[in-house]
Amino acid sequence: MDKLRKKSHTDKDAQDAMTWMNMRGIDSKLFCCMYSLDEEGRLPNLFWRDHQSLLDYKAYSDVLIMDTTYKTNLYRKPLVVFVRFNNHRATVVSVFALIRNDSEDTYEWVFQNFLESMEDLQPSLSMGTRL
Repeated sequence: MDKLRKKSHTDKDAQDAMTWMNMRGIDSKLFCCMYSLDEEGRLPNLFWRDHQSLLDYKAYSDVLIMDTTYKTNLYRKPLVVFVRFNNHRATVVSVFALIRNDSEDTYEWVFQNFLESMEDLQPSLSMGTRL
């Protein structure tokens, strides 16, 4: 019964997330959301960034840091966060991705979506960490 309740809860959460992403996309043409569906129609990977992140990244794309937290959220899924610095040397969060696992294929999916969402502008320096 608990597994059924959890599946129902997570399915609703995925639907709610997609509804929120679609609403953001209507509000802002520069909002970006990308996702993948598995063979059972589930949402294993979700990537998003807002319009301001794109504008800021175009202005300050020198250094990019990717940080991943592992299984600290309700869904026990890795959360990828891209962070950069602005002209005031302040840390600014740019992009988020909630991913199925930490496989090489999944990270390749994240990085491809990152570059596509940032109009293929590559950072001068990128670093990654795992917590």
